[in-house]
Parts: sequence; structure tokens; C-alpha cells
Amino acid sequence: VLATNEKYDDACELNLQHWCELNWGVPFYMDNDTRMATVGEWECGAARGLDNVVMMTIGTGIGTGVILDGRVLYGEHYQAGSLGGHFVVDYKGRKCSCGNVGCVEALSSSFFLSSIIKDNTKLTASFRDKADCYDFEEIFSLASRGDIDALLVRNECMDVWSAAIVTYIHAYDPQVIVLGGGIMKSKDVILPYIRERVERLAWCPTEKVKIVASELGDNAAVLAAEYSFTSKRRKNEILSA
Repeated sequence: VLATNEKYDDACELNLQHWCELNWGVPFYMDNDTRMATVGEWECGAARGLDNVVMMTIGTGIGTGVILDGRVLYGEHYQAGSLGGHFVVDYKGRKCSCGNVGCVEALSSSFFLSSIIKDNTKLTASFRDKADCYDFEEIFSLASRGDIDALLVRNECMDVWSAAIVTYIHAYDPQVIVLGGGIMKSKDVILPYIRERVERLAWCPTEKVKIVASELGDNAAVLAAEYSFTSKRRKNEILSA
């Protein structure tokens, strides 16, 4: 564990592989959750057979994972591809939990939803007063019934997700963007909205990037286990050769 963003700071001092072998006697592998979900969709789901994939999970936070030229993207410090929730889409925006300003996550995740509502002066006072009572499920439900405040919140969050996806397309040049997370229960609303906006704004001169929903849901990361252990074993064999 390299960093925890003030969540589980003692984890950085633990030798989790030794602990796991000592207590359970089984092989151990750990990775970023959305990166593993991306591998699952790449191996078994919505991105099967493709070489260039970005996955975005929308929920408490915003997570991303990237497959580039048929390889899982890690980078020098194991962070490449996994910090899409902290791409800046408004440098004058809300401060994020990571310490940066204007991150995708700070402007459109459920962790910040209460602040998103309270800070929006376009909303009615009565709606803002109940900000702590809302989650995205309620926002989407109210919006589907024509509630003007909920529609504004919903659409502004979808605009942020779209802005993030445009940036991912420009950064990674994928064949497909896979969207996951509990929010995709509303995919019938989210997918058409984001597809239209991204198609209009992203610079894709030769071919439009497909935007699809996760096929594997919460099982995506689990289904990445075989690939992960095989890759780890292969690396160990190379190092010991």
C-alpha cells in the first residue's frame, strides 16, 4: 500500500503478503479496485477482444482503469490510469479530498453530493435545505418525475462525467469507455446523455469512441483474479530466471 488518502494510514506499514501467507497460506495479490474491474471487463465483459480500454466507475468516488495497447497501465509509481477521478475539470472549483481543486470527484461523486447541492445557488432554498437527505438514486428518481432541482443536479453531474470522459479520450485514445458503478442502474438516462455530449465535444477525427455500460457489475474485479495471478507469476518467473 503506497498511499491511503487518510483512510487506512496504518496499511502502508503492513506487509500484507507476509500476513496473508502466514494466516491463510494462500497466494496474495492486491491492486486498485477500478483497475481490476477494468481487467475483468477487458477479459470477460464489455471490452472483450479490445486492446485500448478506459473504464470509469461512478459512486462514492470516481475511479478509472486503463488498458493501453493490450497492457494494463501502471506507470512509474503504479498510479497511471487510476486517478481519473482527480483529473481537474474546473480549476476554480470545489476542493477535493485529495487536496487538489476542481477534481471530477469533487464535482460529481456521491461523497460530495451534499456539498454539490448546498453550494448550487440555482437550486431552490427548500431543496438545498434537504441536501443531506439525497443520494443519486433519489436524485435520478426525482428528475425522472420532472423535479426541476433534481434535473439540474443530475444534468450538471452528467456534464462533469462527460467532461472527464472527453479528457480520458484525449489522454488515452481508447476504443471504448466502459461505465460502471451503482449509478449505472440509471444507464437508460446516463448513456444517451453522455454519448451525445461526448460525441459533440471529443476530438475523434477518424472514429467515434464507443461508450457502454459494464456487463459484469460488481463481479468485474473478482473476475480479474486469474489474469492478475497469472501476470504476477509470469513476472516472478522472469525475475528469478
